[in-house]
Amino acid sequence: MSVHVFDPARVRYFARATGQRAKNDTIDAALIAEFTASQVALATTPPDPTREELADLVKARRLLVDKRVDLRHASAGAPAIAQAVLEEAVEGLTAAIATLEAEIHSRVEAQPELADRVAALQTAPGVGPVVATTLAILLPELGKTTGERMSALVGVTPFDYDSGKSRGKRHIAGGRAAVRHALYIAAEVAATHSKGAIVDVHLQLKWRGKPSRVTLTACMRKLIVRLNIMLA
Repeated sequence: MSVHVFDPARVRYFARATGQRAKNDTIDAALIAEFTASQVALATTPPDPTREELADLVKARRLLVDKRVDLRHASAGAPAIAQAVLEEAVEGLTAAIATLEAEIHSRVEAQPELADRVAALQTAPGVGPVVATTLAILLPELGKTTGERMSALVGVTPFDYDSGKSRGKRHIAGGRAAVRHALYIAAEVAATHSKGAIVDVHLQLKWRGKPSRVTLTACMRKLIVRLNIMLA
């Protein structure tokens, strides 16, 4: 059997395009069969059990970091007794994050090829150990496809929204949220705390009056394309 992986939303859009509003198992089976018979999935990297497990560890670390941020925000202005309890919880999360980071680092070092990719990524401006590890693990396609496809895969490609003479605003959509979050951090650092092509893009767009979110998104796209070329 030939197996492909599709975004479930595409199947629902396909159903709507055919005018099918009802939904049950029989209807879904027919729609999925029709959809998969008429579509071709983009080639993706075959799943690697070892990498998938590492990806789960990276995602778990990110979850703990987010929870720690939430608790710190909740602690501000809280009664003294609540602050003490929340601070204790923050310390527990910090210890758990450190444990996961040590495990992730150990597993990365045990894989020479992956360790080399992480080390190479850290040579780029703004890319620290956490960002490099996240990109190397959650984006195995990096360096193995075109920059255009890579930016779309991450979700930093601005899509057209035009009709006739009307030119709508471009928007990014889709992509891998965890990777995009890490890339945002790297682009922000590279655009404001270093020198190079990313700084130039940031300054040019700011001079043209572009909003900060637009400029940083452009920096993210520039950075992922350059990282893709570097690893290639």
